[in-house]
Amino acid sequence: MTADPRWVDAPNGDFSLRLDSPCRDAAGALGIARDGAGAPRAQDGSGDGLAIPDIGAFEADDVHGGLACFFAPDKREGVGGLDVTFTASVLGAEEEIVAYGWDLGNRRLEGAGLGQVVNHYEPGIYDVSLTVSNSAGATAAWTWRTCIRVGPAVAYVAPQGGNQPPFDSWEKAATTIQAALRLATASPEGATRIVVADGLYPVASSAEAIYIDRGITLASLGGPSRAILRGTTGADVYPNIEVNHPDAVVEGFASEQGHFGAVVSRGTLRHCILRDNTGHAAYGHDSGYGAGLRQYGGLVESCLIATNTVGGETGCQGAGVFMRGASLLRNSAITHNAVLRNMGATGAGITLVDPLQRAVVRNCLIAGNTVNGYTLAVSGGGVRIHGGHLQNCTVVGNAITGSLPSAGGIGGSGGTVVNALVWGNLAGGQPGGDIATPAICSFSCSPGLTEGERGNVTRAPRFVDAVSGDYHLLPGSPGINAGVNQTWMAGAVDLGGQPRIASRTVDMGAFEHLPPTRTLLILK
Repeated sequence: MTADPRWVDAPNGDFSLRLDSPCRDAAGALGIARDGAGAPRAQDGSGDGLAIPDIGAFEADDVHGGLACFFAPDKREGVGGLDVTFTASVLGAEEEIVAYGWDLGNRRLEGAGLGQVVNHYEPGIYDVSLTVSNSAGATAAWTWRTCIRVGPAVAYVAPQGGNQPPFDSWEKAATTIQAALRLATASPEGATRIVVADGLYPVASSAEAIYIDRGITLASLGGPSRAILRGTTGADVYPNIEVNHPDAVVEGFASEQGHFGAVVSRGTLRHCILRDNTGHAAYGHDSGYGAGLRQYGGLVESCLIATNTVGGETGCQGAGVFMRGASLLRNSAITHNAVLRNMGATGAGITLVDPLQRAVVRNCLIAGNTVNGYTLAVSGGGVRIHGGHLQNCTVVGNAITGSLPSAGGIGGSGGTVVNALVWGNLAGGQPGGDIATPAICSFSCSPGLTEGERGNVTRAPRFVDAVSGDYHLLPGSPGINAGVNQTWMAGAVDLGGQPRIASRTVDMGAFEHLPPTRTLLILK
């Protein structure tokens, strides 16, 4: 069978079968007594008098000898306003249906000949019910909870808002982001944009975590210094915010003091600060990974990921970022994150693990991150890379300590490192431990590489002011015009927002050197 199974409400987790599902009474008999909900497995779901199992985990109710009804809306979500056509379906109707009763959520209709009705909805969430009766006096009813969802074009959130749905003005603004999210919708015609006023927004439990699984935009009004998501740490392990839709966009928040600042599986996170989050291996759920950011897909850009920590006896890495899958992290700073006293600790700034070579870190500054490990070999104070690509990054001032430290800058043995500046990282308190595996590097600058091999250089990169954190390049730097051009650079900008290629050839590192402007004097 290749037909649509026609679940009742799959987007909201209801995988029971609609009355018009082709999967009713269509399975083979396997001798299974109960379905996934504990109901008898073989029932007459089609009204033909035969109790035959259904396909799927949930058995449809028995309709033999009685009357059953259902309805199907032609659309369920919209933005601003929505016209919906409802079509009724009836089983067991040996006698004529003499009356339909519709409760459409905002009005009621009753009478004969109402097998199909049209209704208009303004922003809100609506339950819809249908009741039918036949000439023999039999009745049947069906209710679809949260059947219709219409979101406002713009929803507002403010701590002192009026909290009046649909939250379509500052006077009616929701007082929590979660309330606005419940009403937000996305459709082919458009999607809700949620605008959040300055303020502190607690995320005190997993039930309050901000989960975005629709193609909407969630944006702050005043930027990440003014709109703050604040979590908690403890046995209840959850991210402050999770983005899991390809069209979802989140921008302009600080996310702090939780287990994970953010989890991105699909969609875009931009212009955010992920700081002061704390993971601990003892809590389970891989909570010793990626306290600042866990990225399994999508795009994260123009973010600051700083002062996050992970700890515990074992299994801790990527305090700032843990990354795998088809992910892109670009134009961001990952600084001063730490893995604390841990066996086999690695990658305090970023842990990049992607054997399929899809994950990319691009135009990023990775600086001041530290790993404090013991007992086992520890590697990669700034970055641990086992698959994936590190492109045009500056990896500086990271450190790793422990009984067997190596590579304060970049550890790992897989993936590629291209156009990188890897300098001034410490292993066991000693300089020179910048890269564990030089063979993965090309067109990069680091003292542990071989001058001229695969385009690499070993001379000092000549930063403007490394002590003060200015990692732009001075004139005469060996990193200027010494990288290799790649297709993604066309129209791209560097970490400072300047054109990625200022001359004919890209520079190494996250910042492009801009030649001084020249004045042409013409005398006549």
